[in-house]
Amino acid sequence: VSVFNQSWYNAVAKKYVNNSLKAARFSRASGSKFALFFQPTLYSKQPLSPKESTFQAPRGMIKHMSGLQSAILRELAKAKTTSEFPHVYDLSDLYDGISDTVFVDFIHTTQESKKIVADFIFRSLEPLVTQP
Repeated sequence: VSVFNQSWYNAVAKKYVNNSLKAARFSRASGSKFALFFQPTLYSKQPLSPKESTFQAPRGMIKHMSGLQSAILRELAKAKTTSEFPHVYDLSDLYDGISDTVFVDFIHTTQESKKIVADFIFRSLEPLVTQP
């Protein structure tokens, strides 16, 4: 199996979204609401801080993460148009415009940055849990 090409990205994205749809259907059948949050990454943050621009991802990782992220977001956009999957949140650009260091390496964030994600998730979920 060839990996890290467009057909592989598309296959992984379809599997990711199909598994998410299964979770959403299970949640609905259980009387719960389901939300999916696509987290921000170093690869999608603009601008990078001077420290972040020095992080070395494994060889080719940025290109591959970008390709996979694009494929998943395309699949999520298609799925979001269905009534089965109404609560999809793309946080890819959540850190955009923050020139301070958010990432401490190519994947992990600072404690302060985690609060930004937590606040976004809270604000997104609060209306869902207060609705009947």
